[in-house]
Amino acid sequence: LQARFLAFGSDPSVVGCRFEGNTAASLGGAMYSERSAGEFRDCVFELNLAPEGGAAYCDESSESICGCHFDLNAAELRGGGLYVEAGGQPTVVSSTFSNNRATDAGADGGAIALIGSRATVIGSLFFANESGSSGNGGAIYASGSTVASFTNCTWSGNLSPFSGAAIYARNT
Repeated sequence: LQARFLAFGSDPSVVGCRFEGNTAASLGGAMYSERSAGEFRDCVFELNLAPEGGAAYCDESSESICGCHFDLNAAELRGGGLYVEAGGQPTVVSSTFSNNRATDAGADGGAIALIGSRATVIGSLFFANESGSSGNGGAIYASGSTVASFTNCTWSGNLSPFSGAAIYARNT
């Protein structure tokens, strides 16, 4: 896995931390969470890289992400900033996702990829995120029975050369 922060079946509280320039060979460049319910508050995730979940990867987790900044992260396949799957239920509040990328040609979700998950996003900014050249969801990619709600969010300058510059939802 090789993430720099690993939570498995735990409920960590991470406040005011900076995750910068981390790389994982598989999932979650800076953070990997499985079956956890942690809190990330006022953290910065910048310049992290992984095939899925450039900055963070959540599997069956209910993370609370509040006041965090995801900037310049990249994933080769999905979720430049954040990848959530397998019943994950994150809550994202007052956070910023900017300049994140899903880099391969068919890569999806420049900022966030949600696969078979339930997400709540409130008062967050999505700016200049980008999917791959034939990918979907410049900012958000949602599929596989995902249920997501977005309240009072701002979307600006996101790019998907194929479909859904702000949000792409399929089978949700």
